Amino acid sequence: MDYDSWNPARDAALYPHNYDCGSLGRKKLLKARLQREAGLAANADVPLFGMVTRLTGQKGVDLIDRPERPALRMVREGSARLVLRGSGEGRYEEALKAVGDTLKGRCPLRIGFSDAYARQPSTATGGR
Repeated sequence: MDYDSWNPARDAALYPHNYDCGSLGRKKLLKARLQREAGLAANADVPLFGMVTRLTGQKGVDLIDRPERPALRMVREGSARLVLRGSGEGRYEEALKAVGDTLKGRCPLRIGFSDAYARQPSTATGGR
């Protein structure tokens, strides 16, 4: 991992809400920004998981390719949100579009890659 490029204290993609161990409260602002950019209602109390990946079986996408998968239980129940971004195998792109449609408002999907989007921290339990 490139610790200089992925340092949240200096990462230009996080500006103006860069943070370090002394300013972790700014992560809340980044979480709200990510929710807004993903089309979700901002909610500081709901865990937000993010996944930016190549949509292929070797990346574990088959663990979330149907709404009834156990890995999506919290999202299905409304107690968490999952933001997905990626591209890859057509079968996974289509499957995840269907998941996003079924779990509308809880699991937005964007097909494609964006380095800036990949750098946005998601907060599940306060971590990146």
